[in-house]
Amino acid sequence: MGQHSHLYTTWKWRLRRKAHLQQHPLCQRCLDVHNRVTQATIAHHITPHNGDLNAFYRGALMSLCQQCHDSDAQSLEKGGVPRSTIGLDGWPIDR
Repeated sequence: MGQHSHLYTTWKWRLRRKAHLQQHPLCQRCLDVHNRVTQATIAHHITPHNGDLNAFYRGALMSLCQQCHDSDAQSLEKGGVPRSTIGLDGWPIDR
């Protein structure tokens, strides 16, 4: 998780995560990109917080399943392109 991983163990984050997943229980990327229904297990920060407490506790979240988080979302955070938007031919897929 990195140098800010301690933030994810705070009671304030745990409450926020739980509330978010109760309100948005399905993986948004699975619904939007893959056209499938999957239970979300991760409340993902849409904009990386980089340790900023205000952004961490108040920034917009997206519900994701583990697979989407570990592939697409993490790739985007590292400056890459999500795998789900690239076709087998190597060209971007239009939405």
